[in-house]
Amino acid sequence: MRRAGDYPYERELTLHKAITMAGGFTDKAATSLVKVIRKIEGKEQEMSLDLEGIILPEDIIVVPRSFF
Repeated sequence: MRRAGDYPYERELTLHKAITMAGGFTDKAATSLVKVIRKIEGKEQEMSLDLEGIILPEDIIVVPRSFF
């Protein structure tokens, strides 16, 4: 993402909109490897969401860098 950081949560926020709020993908982003880290029952778990998947208030979006 172009502008990583904290952003205000909006109800029904999708992964796509959250990435757009952060300036979108860079040209070096591995867009197919985006992960969401979510606390479930007190433990952080990594998960994949499609771009229309709903983000929760404490989710962390991870966009890895593509090396190819």
